[in-house]
Amino acid sequence: MNDDKTRLQSDKNTDDKTVVIPQAKTDAVDEKTRVAKAPVSAQTHPAVNQVPHPATGTVINNRFVLEKQLGFGGMGAVYRALDKRKQEADDENPYVAIKLLGEDFKNHPKAFITLQRETKKTQQLAHPNIVTVHDFDRDGGLVYMTMEELKGQNLEDLLKAHANNYIEPERALAIIRKIAAGLGYAHSKGIVHSDLKPGNIFITEDDNVKILDFGIARVVEDSSQGSRFDAGELGALSPRYASVEMINQLPPDPRDDIYALGIIACELLSGSHPYKRELATDAVEKGMKPDIPGLGGLMKKALSTAVTHDINSRVGSCDEFIRKLDFAAGGYRKWVVAASIVMLLAIGNVVFLDYAKEPELALSDLAPAQQQQFGELMAEASTALEFDDINGALFYMDKAYQIHPQNRELSELIDSLIQQIEQNISRNQLDNNAIQDIIATLNEYPAFQNDKVQAQLSRLSP
Repeated sequence: MNDDKTRLQSDKNTDDKTVVIPQAKTDAVDEKTRVAKAPVSAQTHPAVNQVPHPATGTVINNRFVLEKQLGFGGMGAVYRALDKRKQEADDENPYVAIKLLGEDFKNHPKAFITLQRETKKTQQLAHPNIVTVHDFDRDGGLVYMTMEELKGQNLEDLLKAHANNYIEPERALAIIRKIAAGLGYAHSKGIVHSDLKPGNIFITEDDNVKILDFGIARVVEDSSQGSRFDAGELGALSPRYASVEMINQLPPDPRDDIYALGIIACELLSGSHPYKRELATDAVEKGMKPDIPGLGGLMKKALSTAVTHDINSRVGSCDEFIRKLDFAAGGYRKWVVAASIVMLLAIGNVVFLDYAKEPELALSDLAPAQQQQFGELMAEASTALEFDDINGALFYMDKAYQIHPQNRELSELIDSLIQQIEQNISRNQLDNNAIQDIIATLNEYPAFQNDKVQAQLSRLSP
């Protein structure tokens, strides 16, 4: 296992391609899928050199006419192909995507079974955010599967195109939600993808999301087929998105996919990998914590629950992860407003008692940089209130509080906040879960960490 880790360590600065940890030890030189019987030289590029490259116009099984290669991945090369049967039937869209199994992958004795399993499993996953797979077959030495043709780009290319500027937050969140929806559906069927990465996520021209390549997907719970082939035997994974458990080749768990989804979400929302593209096992050894720049505290907390290396602390489902993201992004504003209504009205007098104390220093006595920062935070809080973003207003008020706790302008802004909450009180309802979430959130803010406020919050707990 240590040898496997060494090979993965050497791969972490290369392209995000699937790595196969062979049963017989070999030297991996890149992140493309390989199943080798002997060591691979540093000059060899198995996934490129050994994937078949049929000429344009080649006809597969007297039916599929290859037009152009669309790309290659862990399982082999993917082509755009004309389906002659569809053409004869005057189908308005006679094109399909066809995946040809790579020569290197075919060397593995169970590779044919892997592709057949991929086809069968993906056919069972009828979901708008999972690619539609049509069939699986072979033509002489060529083994292939056909699937719907997609137009657009994969997420890896989209991230590279935005390397110098962030993807719009709303678009990023929409992509994350759709990935989670597809994954959650697969998990409900007992299937873990096991190789989720930007290269296996396709963004269509109409901004829909399709999860690709369930080629190494693994069934979580065994069924009556006690002796069936488990693609996990291939040990395939993409190092930068693999959990500690995957690297250590432990049994599959849906939370492995959630770890990868969390990494992808960090890249979409912050523009960077939370562990500086380190292997999960190395990040643990170095004691690294998630580094998620450019985002607010709530969003960082939500993302951290997905990318934590402690699987028992990791968020347990895709649905729960999305609820946390939506809450952090303001998507659950009714919950935030309603919870804030209850708590702020209950603690309002206590908070104002704290603010009413004589200030230790006037704002003008602070350093110019502090005065400027305070003003910027107050402006952000005021803007949040204008847009009825109670959660955002609380966040910026708390930051301002840390600079100048007894500020009169801040007290007036809190008064405006409570007035705005009072205007919304008749339009919102609150459940116990919302109260607990808000209490947990406010407990993290220094502005709310005093004995009197804590006493009020404890009485609010359901």
